[in-house]
Amino acid sequence: MRHEDEPKPEETEAGEDEHVEPAETKTKAPEPEAPAAPPPEPEKVYVGTGISWAILFGVVLIVVIAILALRNTASVTVDLLFWQIEAPLISVILGVAAITVVIDELIGMILRIRKRRLKKQKEELKRLKKGSK
Repeated sequence: MRHEDEPKPEETEAGEDEHVEPAETKTKAPEPEAPAAPPPEPEKVYVGTGISWAILFGVVLIVVIAILALRNTASVTVDLLFWQIEAPLISVILGVAAITVVIDELIGMILRIRKRRLKKQKEELKRLKKGSK
């Protein structure tokens, strides 16, 4: 670092060939470096339209159900073995759809549990085989 009262190399008197070092350039102990900062996290990049397909599908489904409800208000008779029920057609359609979803989820849950159990058994078998070698 140069002080303002020191002459610049261009400002030295003519004929001076020697270069004068500033007084601050004496050898000092190196300053301890600060710990390196962790690298910045990469910026998350989202690719797509910005709208979730699930939301879009849900909105379309709600519109379709609303149209279905408005068009199917007629009363129908449902015969179940010993029971006879009279209800609006849309109620019957939505009821059957809801029961179908519940049954589908129950079957899916059972299959997922079996798959997890089988995977754990395979991992245990692999671990035991490695241990016996």
